[in-house]
Amino acid sequence: MVLEPDFAKDLVSITIPKSIIDLEESNLKNALVGRFVGVRPPIELIQSWIHDRWSTKILFSIIIPNEFLIFKFQFEEDLQKVMELGPWFLGKKKD
Repeated sequence: MVLEPDFAKDLVSITIPKSIIDLEESNLKNALVGRFVGVRPPIELIQSWIHDRWSTKILFSIIIPNEFLIFKFQFEEDLQKVMELGPWFLGKKKD
């Protein structure tokens, strides 16, 4: 799908169809987006660190579309627990 920009009044805007927004909302339900500053550690280290600290009910997926990581939880309660106990640092900060 190609979205055509609107160049009205010195502003450039793109209108994203509601169907795409709805699809992305469902894909990001119970998801947490994270990012590493600097070099990202190997995924195995990230998984081990998370397993030791988050204690979720069930395993979850980690998606790496670009420099961000998306942690997709099966249960909203797990996401809420992780959010309430954060912020989280892997590396030299508060670890």
